[in-house]
Amino acid sequence: VRFCFFFAGREGVHARMWKNAEGHGYSPVEQTLTPELVRAHLNGAHTLGIYLVRVDDSVTCCCFDLDVTKRAIQEVLGDGEKTKALRRELAEAGAAIQRQLRGLGLDPLFVDSGWKGRHFWCFFPSPVSAAQVLAWGTAMRAGIRPNSPRLALEFFPKQAAVSRDGLGNLVKLPFALHLVSGRRATILDDSGAPHAQPWERIRSLSRREMPTPPDGLPIVAQPLSDSAPFAPAPGPTDWTEADFDASPEVGPIFRGCPVV
Repeated sequence: VRFCFFFAGREGVHARMWKNAEGHGYSPVEQTLTPELVRAHLNGAHTLGIYLVRVDDSVTCCCFDLDVTKRAIQEVLGDGEKTKALRRELAEAGAAIQRQLRGLGLDPLFVDSGWKGRHFWCFFPSPVSAAQVLAWGTAMRAGIRPNSPRLALEFFPKQAAVSRDGLGNLVKLPFALHLVSGRRATILDDSGAPHAQPWERIRSLSRREMPTPPDGLPIVAQPLSDSAPFAPAPGPTDWTEADFDASPEVGPIFRGCPVV
């Protein structure tokens, strides 16, 4: 019940991961996240995610997503030492972001995504407009992103609003079994090690107001929607998987072409 309370995303729908011979992905399931679904998620029967933007275009939580880039993964394939070095770089960057978020007054839930990165979930005392959270998160992302071409930092929600038939982007929930890696999304302590008492960490979570972004970065309103996603803050190009769907140029092609 507490899990559902914190991860209160889009009403009436959740995301479920699938995997077949062609690949893997997520599909929307028209059912509210319930304790029974969470139990199946924890048991490994399903791997679930949530769409963050609610029907009134508000959010109750957000997520920073730190990932190793596909190019970096390709560069270290087959080289054990380089792979270990890349993992260390990810771990160190993740712990640094956790410290920064804590230092700004947030209580982020730090998670090994079970795939190729780290998630930092932040929860708000009351629903906040997705537009306001997106503008804040865009400024925050610019201030805390790691200075490495091998790592990319995304922010969710990616939309300021969603249409009646839209859902926006999803984020996989903690404790999930990733169907490709076979690893679970593990709760971490502030140093980046697996948390000794993950459920105690869930119970201790607190909701915090959005702090001022680091270095006084301005929060600029972004009049955006799911059909016209936001333009990232200026900085190094770090094209990620979600950008294929979010890009106003590429998104319509990606969604409308079965081959792509």
